[in-house]
Amino acid sequence: MDLNAKKGTFMKKIVILFGLFSALVSCGPLNDLKETTNTTKEMRDITKDMKNTTGEMYKTTKELAEISKGMAKSTGRINNYSANTYRDMRLDTSISNGFKALNEMETAVSLEQKVIAAAYYMASFEFQLWKNEDLDDEPLRQKMYALSVKRLFADIKEYVSKDDAHEKPPEENDFSTNASKLRNLYAIAVTLHEINPNQEVSEKVNGVKLVSMLQLVTEGLSSALTKTENLPKIPEYQKIVAQNEELAVMLLQIRYNVLAGKVLKLITKLDTTLDKLEKSKFSWKPDFSRINNAAKVEYAAKVALLAVDARKRLTSNGYKPAEIGLSKIIQNIDLSQLPSRSLTDALSALKASN
Repeated sequence: MDLNAKKGTFMKKIVILFGLFSALVSCGPLNDLKETTNTTKEMRDITKDMKNTTGEMYKTTKELAEISKGMAKSTGRINNYSANTYRDMRLDTSISNGFKALNEMETAVSLEQKVIAAAYYMASFEFQLWKNEDLDDEPLRQKMYALSVKRLFADIKEYVSKDDAHEKPPEENDFSTNASKLRNLYAIAVTLHEINPNQEVSEKVNGVKLVSMLQLVTEGLSSALTKTENLPKIPEYQKIVAQNEELAVMLLQIRYNVLAGKVLKLITKLDTTLDKLEKSKFSWKPDFSRINNAAKVEYAAKVALLAVDARKRLTSNGYKPAEIGLSKIIQNIDLSQLPSRSLTDALSALKASN
């Protein structure tokens, strides 16, 4: 084959290869490359949009955080306002209920009615409503103790005429002013131990230690024996009790006499008087016509133990009971034939305390 023929054949081959290559490029990888380029551009646009959206979300989140922070402050202020409002209302209700209870007690005729009103009076003291949560802390409770004992002694002064602890109980048909005032003191004295049911709920829910006015008065009498150098360590409420020592002692003396007298009345015949028993030189057997079922017997035992406790609170602090002739009567009780072990134990403890 000559040279020109060879050149023509080579050129034909190149043209054919170029044509094949062009066909391959137009139908395959180049189209894919073009589409990939377009997709990449779209992704860049989407990424840009996402970046802008993320920026907006960050801004919005920051704004929400500031709003939440403001709401937290507002909520805190609302909670504090609510707590302060509750305490203001509680104090107002405590004072109001206390006055109402005293008024009911003063207008009541019988000792039993006065005792019921006095129990409500004891339940009205604000320390009985302390919750041990939020702003109700221990220092606040200590202030409540001080306000409560101060109020107690201010209130009972209205009923004190002389050495009432040594006065024998007025006759049931004595409705004089002096007799009514004496019964008011009796009612206050025998209800010193009463606990508001709300305090018992707080004990279960918040671990509140149960505290009664009887405890506060007793602790104050213990502080009356404190040496001068130890006085700064004494809580304010105990100082107030010590400052009203005579009234505090009188309340416990009356408490013992009324409770012990109540027990003796429960275990004697209806027509038996304490004067008659006091004059007797012999032992006497209790009568159970007044306590003729198990519940009444249990009640008599409970009252006897409360009397023992009252006497102990006096003697353990160096004070003597006010004698009105009960000791001799109690010592002469014949304990050989009592209806229950609990009553036997309670009356035995009463005899031993005298």
